[in-house]
Formats: sequence, structure tokens, C-alpha cells
Amino acid sequence: MNKIGRFGEDIACVFLKKHGFKVLERNYSRKWGELDIVAKKAKKLCFVEVKTVSCETGGDDSRSGYRPEDNMSPNKIKKFTRVIQTYLQEKGINEMEWSAALIAIRVDTASKKAKVRFIENLIL
Repeated sequence: MNKIGRFGEDIACVFLKKHGFKVLERNYSRKWGELDIVAKKAKKLCFVEVKTVSCETGGDDSRSGYRPEDNMSPNKIKKFTRVIQTYLQEKGINEMEWSAALIAIRVDTASKKAKVRFIENLIL
């Protein structure tokens, strides 16, 4: 994982904790995919994909029309879904409610600030 990606996941964990989630695992990996973050809030699991992009001061989403979530390709969604199923099966989780989410982060490398967007309840 590159430096920006790791930084984005760290920011995502802080964000989730501030919003009442408990981070259970990071970087759960299998040959066919990876879960960036597995978190829990109340009695519901949340599988979180983190997409981070960097820009220079003054950069914004409208500048090029490119957003971090644009990195969530159909192939990535397929792998994400498969590794969620694997996680649930390996952990013996049958009855627990769960959801998938995306955290899109835009990091301004010059100012060291980040904009975070939390997109909950993804339809896979």
C-alpha cells in the first residue's frame, strides 16, 4: 500500500471512531480481495472501502471531475463483495446485520488537510 493510501485509512479510522464506530480489523486480506476496515456500530457490522486521492492546494472535485470514489470499479465491487462473504463465513457470522460503505478522501498535500465523505449503505 502506498503512503497516501495508508494515510487515508488512518483518517478513515479516526472518522469512524468519532462517529461511534469501533474498528475491529484493518486490511483483512485474501487472494481475491481485501477489506480496508471492518467496523461495528451498535449491533451492526460495517465493511468499509477507503479511496484516497491527493491534490495540491486549491484542488477540488470540480477541477477535473475526478472523485476518489471513481476508483471503485465494477471489478473492485465484485472483489469487495466476495471478500465480505468470505469474512462472514470464516467468522461464522450468520445472524448479524451488516452493511457496506465507502469513505472517499481527498488529501491536500500542501496544507496537510483532508476532506472526508462517508457514503453509507452501498448496494453491491
